[in-house]
Amino acid sequence: MSAAAPSSAPEWFERRIRRGLAALTALRLDGHPPADVIEATAKVWVQALWPGRAWDEALDAARIGEAFRLLALHETRWPTPAHFLRILPARPVQRALPEPEPSAEQRAQVRTMLAEFAQRIRVGGERHARRPH
Repeated sequence: MSAAAPSSAPEWFERRIRRGLAALTALRLDGHPPADVIEATAKVWVQALWPGRAWDEALDAARIGEAFRLLALHETRWPTPAHFLRILPARPVQRALPEPEPSAEQRAQVRTMLAEFAQRIRVGGERHARRPH
């Protein structure tokens, strides 16, 4: 299942799933698959988990490892891909980019607008000052 079709999972994803399932197999949880079908089990997990999600190695590799660690810690029965998805930690929040600095042209526009606004206020204030009350 390596690089057959463009829709197949990349090697990093398959490797993470195989590694996690191997660790769970070593625990001999209730309902675990026999050792001779663990590779087929890994393929089924990859086929279940890869499609329809935007997996990214930089954002998700550590999360996948943590999900398997949590499964090993908390489960007493062999988990399903659905269990895995429920325990998969959220992606870390990415910091927002800072607001871009205004260009010299934008700063000049703002200064012009402020000057026009100030002029209108002064003119409006003069009209009100001359009006008898």
